[in-house]
Amino acid sequence: MNQTNNENTSPLRGEAASTGVIARLRQLVPVTSMDFRATLRLAERQAGELLRLSAHDDATPVSTSVVTDLSRIRVAYEPIGDSGMSHYVDGVWLIVINTADHRLRQRFTLLHELKHIIDHKHARRLYPGKPWLTGEERAADAKRERERAADYFAGCVLMPKSRMLRLWANGLRKPAEFAVHFDVSAAAAKVRLEQVGLTRPGWMCTRGLRTPDPTMPMPAFDRAVEETVATMRSLGLREPGAPRTGGRPSMRNRTRTRTLHHPSTARRFA
Repeated sequence: MNQTNNENTSPLRGEAASTGVIARLRQLVPVTSMDFRATLRLAERQAGELLRLSAHDDATPVSTSVVTDLSRIRVAYEPIGDSGMSHYVDGVWLIVINTADHRLRQRFTLLHELKHIIDHKHARRLYPGKPWLTGEERAADAKRERERAADYFAGCVLMPKSRMLRLWANGLRKPAEFAVHFDVSAAAAKVRLEQVGLTRPGWMCTRGLRTPDPTMPMPAFDRAVEETVATMRSLGLREPGAPRTGGRPSMRNRTRTRTLHHPSTARRFA
């Protein structure tokens, strides 16, 4: 996804060149340096703040109006080579969405491009690339980080974590069921379920799924379980220990089975 900038030529300067909502989301960026995991946590926090400022009804799918209703942002649908791109021209951010993409993909791309706009002033600090890389390799790594964070932000807006936990507690299990509820693709719902920790990623089915020693600790998995359970408790939801509600690590044939996991966020949304 491409982004071009003519903001320096605009008569508007500073936060006056942004919408009030975008300015407030930019203000959430700390002045200290951040690693990429912290950058993803920031993206989730910005997504929650966007929904709060737009007064989104939690019981309905997120409307594209959370972007289109922002002042000084205009959305156009045209046949372009990429899924989407954003330009700053004459005091207005223009988001262009590819008309050839499916409607669900267009919804996702719209939020993806909004994240690029929010990050515009902080992109070099948020996505410096791996410090041991140099030149073009580091620039390419920084670009991958920007795209991954934009995908993560779009997923957090369209599929809020708290709402997904409530639906899981109410019996939803299949990605297709979540896709219908949130008006997203089943592929995007599948990845988001893995990010939230409600399902395990596909790679766990072929390696690392079981350990022969039931006493062997799995710190990362245990932390993921406790984090998810603590979040559900804070929301007043039933813990996922009973049948049909997910599950804690279980003992079966003297092996420990992983039933919840927070996967790497390296996966891109489809």
